[in-house]
Amino acid sequence: MIKNVKTLAFLTIGAFAISATYALLVGNDTAEHTLDEDEERAAHHNNNGDSGEFVFKGDNYTVKAEWRGDYSLNGLGTGLGALDDELEIEIKQGGGTERVKFERRSDAIHTAYYSNGDKQPKDEETDNAAAALFLKFLRISGLKSDGRVAALTKAGGVASVLEEIDALERDRAVRRYAVSLIEQSDLSPAEIDRLAEKLALIESDHDLRVAAAALLDSDALTSAQAASLLTTAGRQIDSDHDLRMLLTAGAVLISTDGDVANAWMDAYAELQSGYDQRLALEKIAAAAKDDPALMTVYRKAAQAISDDTDRKRAFEAIDEEADH
Repeated sequence: MIKNVKTLAFLTIGAFAISATYALLVGNDTAEHTLDEDEERAAHHNNNGDSGEFVFKGDNYTVKAEWRGDYSLNGLGTGLGALDDELEIEIKQGGGTERVKFERRSDAIHTAYYSNGDKQPKDEETDNAAAALFLKFLRISGLKSDGRVAALTKAGGVASVLEEIDALERDRAVRRYAVSLIEQSDLSPAEIDRLAEKLALIESDHDLRVAAAALLDSDALTSAQAASLLTTAGRQIDSDHDLRMLLTAGAVLISTDGDVANAWMDAYAELQSGYDQRLALEKIAAAAKDDPALMTVYRKAAQAISDDTDRKRAFEAIDEEADH
């Protein structure tokens, strides 16, 4: 038994960090533990082999899903298409409870719908209610975003995905769909503009950073769009870590256009941590060596770093010594 409270807290934080790191490394549909920006909307998603669980506690409702075995979507991306074992979804809202249980039986998927604990007769109405519950789970969790985006794009093009993003209920889901769309589609400049408008509504620093970084990596992105995206991020992302990570993703673009360079440096100016300032500058050090104007800006930014060690290392990245 762990008796020391500090030790317990340390181990809990460590486990959380490992889980978060794993989630970032292995993909768009993996285990996550999050607390939304208002600190009242908590969610967690666990995978354990073929089993998984998703729980979201919103302002006035709770969603819980548990599954054994994998599941996939139908061709339209709106319903359950295949199921290895079973999937159960429950939503509590306004004093009532809805629950649907999908089970694999032989070669068919059996569906049972419950209202306030009572199993309802199977008919068109309960089939629609079960389908609506499944779709709500997808829209809140953002799970199976790759499959949904592929199906929606096939059925109605990029416009249908952008429309679906408007129906999503969490920043995490918006980020997942945005990343899937960017990876799967060759977006037009107009479609990038529409997507960027939706990303600007994301309140979560982490989700905005991940989605914006994916868009910055798009070959179809114009210089003006890259500059606008960096400006939006600089204004909205409060976390030094997330802002620095986005600047890292955008560093490769800094030598492509003066407006991009200005937007990058304006966003950089929002960083407060000497550590993050130094790491961000190091990513543009090579470009600065080939651009006298950028080098002047780099030196000024490096000299402004308050921490002696980080300031020294920022200058070392351009083969110079810091002024003392």
